[in-house]
Amino acid sequence: MTLTANVSPDDGASWNEALSLYRGKLDFYLDYLVPCKCDHQIPAKVEAEVRQQSVADEFKFRFLIRTLVRSAIEHLRECMDQRNASHTNEQGNSITAIPAQERLVYFMRDILGYSTRDASLLIGMSDVQVEKLLAFVRRRIDLTEGPSSLEIQAPDSTIFRWRFVDLHRS
Repeated sequence: MTLTANVSPDDGASWNEALSLYRGKLDFYLDYLVPCKCDHQIPAKVEAEVRQQSVADEFKFRFLIRTLVRSAIEHLRECMDQRNASHTNEQGNSITAIPAQERLVYFMRDILGYSTRDASLLIGMSDVQVEKLLAFVRRRIDLTEGPSSLEIQAPDSTIFRWRFVDLHRS
């Protein structure tokens, strides 16, 4: 059995289509992941990085998201504005009140559906740390948005009603 991927001969044009199709979603995800006011060049960096790769069309969106997450992680590690903001006491129910690492873990695990292992390898922490941060952020969301933001499936698990991966399906 031979598997073939649909990689176009002119992958640059194919990336142009994918980037124009998903640019708004990538910006939306980036605003969620990186709330600091820095003048960062993450979208340009992601675009430059993906254009250097030949990826089958059906995997382009996942590859873009993974590249975006890696760039956001790198930015959050280096960003002084984000570190200073995490030490201030923000009020209200704003998503920016949730620490960046917790938002990142929540995004990867509950929104994108990454496994604990994939998330821990990308972020650079242990599986146990990822699960602890996920538990913290789930409790924080439950406290700020109330129980109506969650659907309880079973005593040991929680399923969130929306996921970003569902948003790109038209």
